[in-house]
Amino acid sequence: MRQLNGLINYYYHLKIFFKYQYILMNIDNFEQTETYYMKLKETKDSIGFLLDEYKKLYVIKNANPENQEYEQQFSNIDNAVKRINTTLFSMSTDIKDNIHKLTEYIIALDNEIKTRRETKRELKRKLGLIGHKTNAASEMIDDYKNIYNERYLRNWAMGINIILGVLVTKWMFTTRVV
Repeated sequence: MRQLNGLINYYYHLKIFFKYQYILMNIDNFEQTETYYMKLKETKDSIGFLLDEYKKLYVIKNANPENQEYEQQFSNIDNAVKRINTTLFSMSTDIKDNIHKLTEYIIALDNEIKTRRETKRELKRKLGLIGHKTNAASEMIDDYKNIYNERYLRNWAMGINIILGVLVTKWMFTTRVV
């Protein structure tokens, strides 16, 4: 029986380990901020020249609308500006997606940490292990938080019950029997 419990604990810890490894591997698969920074720097360097050319060719094209050469140059610059805009938009959506995925992973890790702390606290209580005064103080703080939460919920439930009782009593005495 003892070996079976040991195997179950071993399996449980391996499962948790691989779950964390999976989450951390997924986090490592995201593009790093340096990559986005380099892409933005390249875009910033090229956009200054393109905007200067865009302004110049826009004025020349509107001054000489019959000249096809200026029209072609302007459309080339306009397409380049649109490509940069598309690139910036796709980078923005990629960053938003990465932030959303990272937020999900962090929330999952946070929930896992909370459950582990809760089980650790329960196991310490069962074993009666309180090593330092700081641990005892943190245990007392947790106990008081639990007491506060229970009383808070009880007070709300009592308030709602009082309101419902008053409404039911009022309804009973205001309805008339024919």
